[in-house]
Amino acid sequence: MDPSAFDKYFKGQLSKEEEKDFLLWLNKQEGKEEIFESVEQQISTESEEEALEFDEQKVLDQIHRKLPVHQPLRKIFPRNWLKVAASILVVLGVGLYYFQMENTPDALFVVQQEKVVYTTEAGQKRTLKLGDGSRIVLNAGSGVSFVKGFSADKREVTLEGEAFFEVAHDSTRPFTVYAQGIATTALGTSFNVNAYSNQELKVALTSGKVSVKHTQLKSVEELILEPGELANFTAEKQTITKSTFHPKLETAWVEGVIYFENSSLEHMEKTLERWYGVEIDLVNKPGKPIYVRGEFKRQSLENVLTSLSYSCGFRFSIDHSNVKVIFN
Repeated sequence: MDPSAFDKYFKGQLSKEEEKDFLLWLNKQEGKEEIFESVEQQISTESEEEALEFDEQKVLDQIHRKLPVHQPLRKIFPRNWLKVAASILVVLGVGLYYFQMENTPDALFVVQQEKVVYTTEAGQKRTLKLGDGSRIVLNAGSGVSFVKGFSADKREVTLEGEAFFEVAHDSTRPFTVYAQGIATTALGTSFNVNAYSNQELKVALTSGKVSVKHTQLKSVEELILEPGELANFTAEKQTITKSTFHPKLETAWVEGVIYFENSSLEHMEKTLERWYGVEIDLVNKPGKPIYVRGEFKRQSLENVLTSLSYSCGFRFSIDHSNVKVIFN
């Protein structure tokens, strides 16, 4: 393999066919060996200061801004392509002097995988259209991360909070959502995952079929869900149970609807805090349970609380992002 191919790859000077051939060669043992032998030889003939002579902070700043690192590499790395390889490994935190070939077969490929992260604050929602045709609707106070474009054989997303997924069918690339140690896998389907911290994780399937399993606890039985079924994982009991669910209760939020059906005051409080980006203080909360019911589509917080105040027996005040709910 022509050594200049490595430099051309990072400068974007290879055709699609040349890039494919280069990556296939690099993934083979002979490609790895040639790269690392050349790197070691280069290091042995140059000082450490020369090998690390590049603007590391600029690279890190680009990573933090989620820009493709390979675009400006030619401006900040040394001209010699062997130094490029050495510098990449340093940025990735890999000590070349202690590097073991067999332990890091994919080290050089990390730079080509751009990880993207999308988040929402309290009071925000966001719809994402992915390159494979899938759609993700992020609820308030949530976030997803994944490798841009996914890989050739799988589509993996990590979730914190709540999101609704409409997965484009691809029989060769399963779509898996990881949240709180639970993996939900589908080929083409739509489902909701509620994985806010400090509460039970729920997977509600609206179409298609998914498998739900724990990624580490082999004792937790894997479940297969059909449309209308819900998987509920309880961390304390370390079990996944299956039941049916009310569609509005789990997925109405996707259409901008707040839906309460025999919900607790605590559930109402958390839901409204995330939805409107406020902090709610429940004052004189009664000792007996109060069940909240109501359906509100794109209503203001004041309208929602006014409606609920009659059935739940409270008055309220709103001071910017601070809300007091005072029970009678």
